[in-house]
Formats: sequence, C-alpha cells, structure tokens
Amino acid sequence: MATPRSCGNCGESGHNKRTCKNPPKTREVTPVPVAPAISYAPKNVERIKQVEAQEFEGGLPIVDMAPCLLRLIGYTQICSGSFRMTVPDDTTFDQISNYVAWRRYV
Repeated sequence: MATPRSCGNCGESGHNKRTCKNPPKTREVTPVPVAPAISYAPKNVERIKQVEAQEFEGGLPIVDMAPCLLRLIGYTQICSGSFRMTVPDDTTFDQISNYVAWRRYV
C-alpha cells in the first residue's frame, strides 16, 4: 500500500497542493547587493588617424603586406592588410603588380 503524500503548502495529508485550502507559503526574498559597474575602458584615448597607401611608387600605391586577389559576387578587389582596391573582374594574380607596388615591411 502506498504511503499518503502530504500537501506541499500546509504539510497535511489527504489533499495535494493544488486543492489545498490554505494559501501557499511564500519565501522571503533577500535582495542581492549590486555592485556598481566597473569600467575598464581607458579614460583618455587619443584617436589615431589611419593612413593607408599614401606613398606612391611610379603612380602605384605601396603596400607593406603581400597583396592577394579577392573575388566577390559582382566585383574583384586587391587586398593587402586593411588596404583594398577594386580592379576589373578579369584581373589575374600575375597582374596585381599593375595596380599596387609591394614593399616588404622590415
């Protein structure tokens, strides 16, 4: 024979929590102290002006990283680090030197 279960609200047997006539017990909620937000961002930040491919060699922009050919939907670009230049779609890897000059960064 099964043992009678007790009510979840009042603890008496013979009924369950759903049919209990006593109101449900409420838990005391203790508030959790909230610490103020800590900002790790630096206070004084100097903005650095980004300069890309301002030097020219024979009319071509000079890049410090090895350039690559990036073919996207609808256009083709030459990329070198953060430098990008849109070129004709039929450009091959051998023709990159027609658009940019690569100087190894030492």
